[in-house]
Amino acid sequence: MPPTNLETNRWYHVAGTYDGNTLKIYVDGILKASNVIGNITVGNSSPLYLSYDDVWSFPYYLDGNLKEVRIWNTAKTESEIQSSMYKTLTGS
Repeated sequence: MPPTNLETNRWYHVAGTYDGNTLKIYVDGILKASNVIGNITVGNSSPLYLSYDDVWSFPYYLDGNLKEVRIWNTAKTESEIQSSMYKTLTGS
């Protein structure tokens, strides 16, 4: 997959999914990265950082803004992401 160069001063829709085996990143509804990482334990015992990654003790901070965050208990498909990414959702 080709790299995605993000422009400054522009909004993007970014979605990440994990299905128990594969981590996928979508930008504006298009799959941009995919990596098989195997089964990992996902839980709620640690804080969730939406603009921070502390991999190998090297922090990365988001230099931008988050407009909206949606967290699901299932990995959405590419078509599901595309069909709802610009819609206001209702329900629980």
